[in-house]
Amino acid sequence: MMKPIQLLAVFAVAFQLPSFLAAQGAFEVGEIAPYTIVKEAKNYEIRSYAPANWVCRDHTGDNFRNRDQAMSFFDLFDYITGQNSAETDIKMTAPVTVHTQNNFDAQGNSQYKMCFYLPAIHQANPPSPKNSAVYIENRPALILAARRFGGFVKGQRDWNEHKEALKADMKADNELDFDFDNFYGASYDSPYTFKDRRNEVWVAKLQ
Repeated sequence: MMKPIQLLAVFAVAFQLPSFLAAQGAFEVGEIAPYTIVKEAKNYEIRSYAPANWVCRDHTGDNFRNRDQAMSFFDLFDYITGQNSAETDIKMTAPVTVHTQNNFDAQGNSQYKMCFYLPAIHQANPPSPKNSAVYIENRPALILAARRFGGFVKGQRDWNEHKEALKADMKADNELDFDFDNFYGASYDSPYTFKDRRNEVWVAKLQ
């Protein structure tokens, strides 16, 4: 059986909070990005998300390696712990999302956009980031299909496998007007949550 610290290391690989920060109790999830369920299917559901502000950081490359994940996460974590124009602390929310956009540039690299949902109290007027690599995204209204799964995600391959499973289920239901080439990975839990973990893959309805 893996020791807790080993499990935390596995968690870090999945784009989420690095283990040594989690050990300090810094990742305490508050609000969850709100949505309305439009359709419930056997292995997925279709949701409606209203427009909302998220704080984001991008990475472009052929992969989203552990060091890249850590850099994105820490820049966003710095923003919610005072590195913003209001110099205020902002509560951690869920989920942490990473949007993977494949073939983003002429070299065939992907863009990996990691984002934190901003709490309701900061939605109307979010403070500006001090770090130029961090920005506020006004995410438009979206219809998303979501597939939920548990456990610790071990890497990008796990996300891709669940995205392909979602794609297969939706095509079997003739739900074809979704972007299956690009997707979101969403994680809701602290690294210290060992049971009933909530991970999701999302694909967006084509506009």
